[in-house]
Amino acid sequence: VMHPGRREALVDGRALNLTPTEFDILYKLASNPDRALGRRELLDRGEKDEEGVDRTVDVHVLSIRRKLGDLGWLVSTVWGVGYRLGTSASD
Repeated sequence: VMHPGRREALVDGRALNLTPTEFDILYKLASNPDRALGRRELLDRGEKDEEGVDRTVDVHVLSIRRKLGDLGWLVSTVWGVGYRLGTSASD
């Protein structure tokens, strides 16, 4: 459950304690279920260093997966694109 006004995400009633950037990324993924989103779209900061953006998003997504625990598998990597949240293997 995501509460954007409170900037809070819950799993089974337990707060995930996300950083502001982690919350933004998870919220964007949750707002676009089963749609692959690019790393630049997820970070939305307009950096010109593509590799830096990729690495930054990858680190945040890894942290989100860890905080999701057993549900971390819901955030899947879409090679060459970015990430997707959902249970579907297809777009």
